[in-house]
Amino acid sequence: MKILAIGPDVPDPPGMILEACAARHEVAVESRIPPDGDDMPPDDSDYLGLIVLGGPQSAYNRDSDSFLQGSDQLVHCFHDAGKPILGIFLGAQIIAGAFGARCYEGPEPERGFPRIYATAEAVGGPLLPPIPGDGLRLLQFHRDSFELPDGAARLMRGEIYENQAFRLGDVTYGFQPHIEATTDHLDAWLHTGPGVGYRERIPEAWAEIDAETHLCDEVHRPLALAFGDGWFGLAVRRAET
Repeated sequence: MKILAIGPDVPDPPGMILEACAARHEVAVESRIPPDGDDMPPDDSDYLGLIVLGGPQSAYNRDSDSFLQGSDQLVHCFHDAGKPILGIFLGAQIIAGAFGARCYEGPEPERGFPRIYATAEAVGGPLLPPIPGDGLRLLQFHRDSFELPDGAARLMRGEIYENQAFRLGDVTYGFQPHIEATTDHLDAWLHTGPGVGYRERIPEAWAEIDAETHLCDEVHRPLALAFGDGWFGLAVRRAET
C-alpha cells in the first residue's frame, strides 16, 4: 500500500512527521517531483491517497505551469474516487484552485510563527485534534492565499489571512501552515537550503524564524502526528472497504 506525494520543489519533502505516521500504518510514501524529472502518474489507480506539497510557484498561474495543471487533474481523480487528499502550503492553494476557488497574491507576507486559531467548524471534527482557545503558533512563509471552494468548511483562521485550513467533503484537507516541518527540517532550510537567500533579503525576519525553530517540534509535532495518524488511518480504511 502506498500514498502518492507530489511537489514542485525538491527541498519540500513530506517531512519526518508524516512519514512516521505512514510507517505506523504500514503505508509507503512515494514522492514524485516532476520538475526534477519524475513523471506525474496519470490517475489514482495505484495509490490510497494523495499529498500535495509546497514550492515556489503561485497557484494562480495555472495556464502557464504544467505541474499545476497535472496536480489539478490528480486532485479531481483522488477526490472523485473518495481517496484522502492532503495539501500543505502551496498544496492547499492548489486544491482550492482545482475546485474553482480564487487564488491570489495577498497584500503582505506572512512569515514566522503567527498564531492560528481553530474555527467552530473544527470543533468535534473527525481528524483535526482539539486546538487551544489561544491558538497555535504555526510556521508560515507565504504571501499568496486563496478563497474557500464551494462547500468547504474553514477549520483554522489567521489574523493576516483568514483561510488557513479547510476540509472539502469527508476526505480532502488543505493546510496553509507548514505543519509537516520539523526543527531539523527548518534548520536545514534556513542554513543550507533555499532559505539562505532570505538572510540577506530579510535579515530581521530570518533571525526571528531561526530563533524559534524549536516550535516545529514543540507545536507542529503533536498537531501533525495526531492529524496525520487519523489521515493515514482513513486512507487505509477506505482502501479496505
